[in-house]
Amino acid sequence: MRMFAAALLFGVASRLGAQQATTDTTKPAAQGYAPAAPVAASAAASPEARAGTIVVPARSQAQLQEARAASEDELHRADARLSRAKEIQSRSKGLVEQRRLDIREVEVKIEQAKKDKHDSDKRRLEGEKKELQRQKDWAEKLQAVDQGELDAARQASSAAFARQQSLDLEQQLIQARSGNGQASGGKPLSKENSDRLIRQLELQTLQSQLKYRQLIHELAKQEEGLARQRIELYKSAQQ
Repeated sequence: MRMFAAALLFGVASRLGAQQATTDTTKPAAQGYAPAAPVAASAAASPEARAGTIVVPARSQAQLQEARAASEDELHRADARLSRAKEIQSRSKGLVEQRRLDIREVEVKIEQAKKDKHDSDKRRLEGEKKELQRQKDWAEKLQAVDQGELDAARQASSAAFARQQSLDLEQQLIQARSGNGQASGGKPLSKENSDRLIRQLELQTLQSQLKYRQLIHELAKQEEGLARQRIELYKSAQQ
């Protein structure tokens, strides 16, 4: 993930560096470069001019590292949940299929009992079929719950990955604000291109944060529905 973040930052910076090279070929490499201005650079600056630092305030490296560690834990939990949900869903699917086979086997025996005119066997087998059908119906409800858990687990995994992407972009933004943005060949960006890079990363960070929140919101709705399904499944088992 760190390699991905570095590659993305390098790619954005490279495009900006190319623009800089076409518009300024007379200045030496280091000329025109200046570190990003502090958050409160000027008391006279309008809020609009400082929108990025207001809307996307800087976090310390310690705070960001803490958030990344929590994100890694969240991703590991999501992966474990997904793996477990796949196993459970496979189990309930197998249970439904087994009951279908059991019912088919009893139906064959019922047909044979009819041919042999064994009415008592036929009535007993029909009772078995009815019970197996009830079990199959319940197994299908269980399978639906397990499928809901699998869907929720996949959503949780997507949300965890989106959170990591958001933190990667925030890390790139911190680097760009500190003046570490570089064009291809290690040439420092001009002030203009450095500011443009920062604005791009600020917007991308905000967009990635929104995506994460949307995924979390959808996950919450899925898990609420799943909780209702589990209650109904429990009630049906008591009938």
